[in-house]
Amino acid sequence: MRIDGGGAQKLAYRSCHVQGCVIPFRLSGGLENRFRRGSKLALRLFDIDGKPLDIEMSLIGFIAARRAMEGG
Repeated sequence: MRIDGGGAQKLAYRSCHVQGCVIPFRLSGGLENRFRRGSKLALRLFDIDGKPLDIEMSLIGFIAARRAMEGG
């Protein structure tokens, strides 16, 4: 996982299902601030053969989504 081209953070998956894989991680204060200030999240996943799959997504709207999750 990388935010705006910064340093990579490795995350381990817990399990995979038909709908996708579960990758639990704690959204600590420092990491949450990086999500709030960032504009792009990049993920590198690996398929069963070890071939990388790069995914990028926008972080625009993260703050509003977080507020909605908190009931605000």
